[in-house]
Amino acid sequence: MPRSGLVDYASSTRRNPGDCLQASGTGGLVDYASGRNPGDCLQASDAGGKEACMAVYKFWIALNVFDTWTEFANDRFKSSLTNSQRILFSLLYRGRLPHITLFDEYHKSLSEALNILEDNGAAPVLPDGRVGGNACAVVHASFSLSPPTALLTTKSGKQARAYLLKSDIAYVNKFDADSWQCEYYSSSENIKPTSDTLLYWACLIRAPDMFQWSEKPGFAMHGHVVGDDDICEKLGIPVSEKETRFSTREDMDAMMSLLSKWSYPQFKVFVRRGHGFFILGKDAEDVFEVYENKVKGKLTKVIGSET
Repeated sequence: MPRSGLVDYASSTRRNPGDCLQASGTGGLVDYASGRNPGDCLQASDAGGKEACMAVYKFWIALNVFDTWTEFANDRFKSSLTNSQRILFSLLYRGRLPHITLFDEYHKSLSEALNILEDNGAAPVLPDGRVGGNACAVVHASFSLSPPTALLTTKSGKQARAYLLKSDIAYVNKFDADSWQCEYYSSSENIKPTSDTLLYWACLIRAPDMFQWSEKPGFAMHGHVVGDDDICEKLGIPVSEKETRFSTREDMDAMMSLLSKWSYPQFKVFVRRGHGFFILGKDAEDVFEVYENKVKGKLTKVIGSET
């Protein structure tokens, strides 16, 4: 093919781009075809070679941009699909939450909680390819955008072994059990609060006042392992009577029923039948200590793992 093949292609004649590499007399193109930096092609000695190679170089850039965009779109689609499969309540996104409001202490505690769960097999990979396990912290009035309290939760659909970024945390300022809607802020609308947000709202916001607990928990952690009833009884861990579908009204009702019978702080570990454990504590360190002493190595039946 003469050198004009590349010029034709550059003029959008829809020629096969592979034909361009057969153009004769263009040293730059030979270099490009053999895997050298496409920018080197622009050093071709004759004007025709430069013009021809520029066409291929632009096409190479366009392909890379398209591939990057496609990968990004696929990731967003997969994340959205994962979230829609897990979250069964409606979501109302209120906007971006500046990272400066996510104080380091909260990020550090939430990140450490997920590391503990994953390191000890309490956050297995579920059938959707994401981990089952999460954590939540109470944001007190002095720091809250919506007094008196709000929640910071780890995002829904976290990938296994992925480091928890500050931008992976959602700020939940309201969960309406009547309309079954969660209002939240996060770094982007695609970063959604965990599907267990309703249970954290029950444990950390509703139950303390409704059941007049003597103390209010400030941190909670949830893993997808349980123990048989006899083991839980020996450990003094309350177990809910019914197994329900996650992220539903029945799910919250079962948790509230459990919390109404077994008050915090006399009890700090609760098991939702067929779902997993929840540990409540005054802060992250309290929760981690309870996990080490009462849950780790004792509740070993994994729930929902794909393996």
